[in-house]
Amino acid sequence: MTERVLQGYQKKPLAITLFTLIFLLMPAGVLLHLFILSGNSFSVLGQIVRSSYFLTEWAFAWAAAAAVFVVSRWSFACFVLLSGYVLFIKISHVITHPNLETPARLLLTALWLGISLYVLSSSLKTPYLNPKLRWWLRPSRIGCCKGATLQVQGVGVPVTVLNLSKAGVFVKAAEPQQATPLLPQRLGEQCELAIELSESERPKAESVWLNTSVELVWKGKADSPFWGGMGLKFRSLSKSQRQQLRRFLRYEA
Repeated sequence: MTERVLQGYQKKPLAITLFTLIFLLMPAGVLLHLFILSGNSFSVLGQIVRSSYFLTEWAFAWAAAAAVFVVSRWSFACFVLLSGYVLFIKISHVITHPNLETPARLLLTALWLGISLYVLSSSLKTPYLNPKLRWWLRPSRIGCCKGATLQVQGVGVPVTVLNLSKAGVFVKAAEPQQATPLLPQRLGEQCELAIELSESERPKAESVWLNTSVELVWKGKADSPFWGGMGLKFRSLSKSQRQQLRRFLRYEA
């Protein structure tokens, strides 16, 4: 019987989305500012749009948006380097194009980039600097208690499935002392898993067995409450198996 749903996340943190949108809209803000400075002249605005100055601003803003949105160590490093380069370019523009770039705008840009770097490198540093902890990519898990069988080197070992997701399962042996020598020992070791995907509240529903290859990705230590338990990742689900699993998870949730 299903006990609970351990929710995952399907969306990136709001801060990342917000910063991405701000960088994407920056070129429009620059155009509006220059339109006002030109006395609402569309001809001047057209010349600015075609100028290398605006194209550079546009490219920098969208490159920063892409770097923030990708969420990786390399994109974060690119964002840091890009911020420094933008400040350097704007300082040169203050000297060479005082009619387009002012010290006030330079300080405003420096303040915004400083705020962005502070937020991304403090409250959001986990997903950027440790890709394994991108929490919004974790699928929802269904807490359950279902019997299953692990086939390890031709030997069937009965286990209990304690939670299940689209990516894998957490199983535990009923008698860890006896079963441990038969279970996978090394991370990355592969074996076969068979689970009956019967819907608990529909006793007349036809049972569907999920037989698939799995890989050991986590193992409970002997001195922990999870001893005898292990996390297994699905390796090669067929299209029909993915549909069956998705249907079962949706129903149980």
